[in-house]
Amino acid sequence: MVISVCFFSDEVSPDFGESLRLGRAAGAESVELRSRLFGKRVDQLNAGELRQIRGLLAGEGLACAIIASSFGKCDLDSDEQWREHEEILRGSIAAAHALETDLVRCFPFWTPSRQDLPRPDLDANLGRIVERLGWAVEVAEREGVVLCLETEAATYSGSCAEVDAITRALGPSPAVAIAWDVNNAWLAGGEDPVAVGYPLLRDRVRHLHIKPNGDGSLATIADSVRSYGELLSLFAISGYEGAASIEHWGSSEAMLAGIRQLCRLRNDLS
Repeated sequence: MVISVCFFSDEVSPDFGESLRLGRAAGAESVELRSRLFGKRVDQLNAGELRQIRGLLAGEGLACAIIASSFGKCDLDSDEQWREHEEILRGSIAAAHALETDLVRCFPFWTPSRQDLPRPDLDANLGRIVERLGWAVEVAEREGVVLCLETEAATYSGSCAEVDAITRALGPSPAVAIAWDVNNAWLAGGEDPVAVGYPLLRDRVRHLHIKPNGDGSLATIADSVRSYGELLSLFAISGYEGAASIEHWGSSEAMLAGIRQLCRLRNDLS
């Protein structure tokens, strides 16, 4: 099995145990942890709570694929917010160690507009972004975890080209990778996911986010002419060993339907 079918636990049920049971029954093999965990975000959990979560995951036969931290969703020039996010990163790394994953999702700061379009002037801000995130990369290297920058249009890494530029500017570190939210990147950059996005990012992608198109299916990537089958086939051929995570399908029932769709799609690749 190459691609692990994953889901955001907090979007299936506010009850963590029930979310795991439902997701596993739908066919998922791993989970992405963000919030609704004993009423807390994942980075706020104490050692005892993390042990409980590890036990619940083991009981359902699920792995933790990635810690979906909010680290970096802050204003680039706010020292006060940055201090808060330093603590978010530390808590997220502690959760990663406890739950046996080396991946921590993160972001390279809000854009001024927090909108898909128009895109911000990345070149004018890249030096400051790298200066801020350099500390986080050093921490991640020491701790043996990988920071996966997500393509998120409200941040400076909305498009494939933007996340490519930021990760390359951070240097050739084993602690820097990409969480490719394919729909987000399409909406922010309009780059062909198969012809442009995959060749550009493939060697650094450690995690994928899978969202539905307007019809609630994976037949196309958002409103593009490309399908998730095309893209996932490329990842499977390349030996990708990460997870593809169902997110933002609109309801618990839709999330579970998304898991089942992704399972069928992944199994058809075998």
